[in-house]
Amino acid sequence: MKKVLLILAAVLSLSICASKQSIAQTVFDVGNLGMNIGFGVNNADDNVFQPSFNFALDYGFLGGIINGKGSISGGGYFGIAHGSKTIAGEKLNHSAWQIGTRGALHYQFVPNLDTYGCISIGWLHWNHDWEVSNTRDYSDGELKVFPTAGVRYMFGTCGVYSELSPWNDVAVFKIGLTFIF
Repeated sequence: MKKVLLILAAVLSLSICASKQSIAQTVFDVGNLGMNIGFGVNNADDNVFQPSFNFALDYGFLGGIINGKGSISGGGYFGIAHGSKTIAGEKLNHSAWQIGTRGALHYQFVPNLDTYGCISIGWLHWNHDWEVSNTRDYSDGELKVFPTAGVRYMFGTCGVYSELSPWNDVAVFKIGLTFIF
């Protein structure tokens, strides 16, 4: 069933890309809505590898700011991750989720490539769960501010993206599909 849903999602994504005309001269501009959907990786506390699911929306509200190619967008993001590791015979489960807002500066150096830098502000919540008899579980949350560098390569209105967020506790590195409407 999962394979069928994955194939249907891929076919739908490709049909959306094929049905749209190529976007304007700049990859991301005023009035564009960009959507990133992808997966990421991170090392949590105690070097627990945790894969993540990530989602972001950006809306272009100021364009033509750098040689007619730059734009500024604002939007939001959400990420969730979970991982586990056995340390000295004890299993540690680590999970985290993060939600917030972000602002980005976009610039097109080459055709079809949107390069951007973001500043994100949001809430991070994490939970450590030790599976032992004398459990040392704890969870907490905090306000986080972190930078992100990203690129989108577009094939019309859909494409692929990658982001690097060195201080993001849910996903340091992300890859996935991107759409611009």
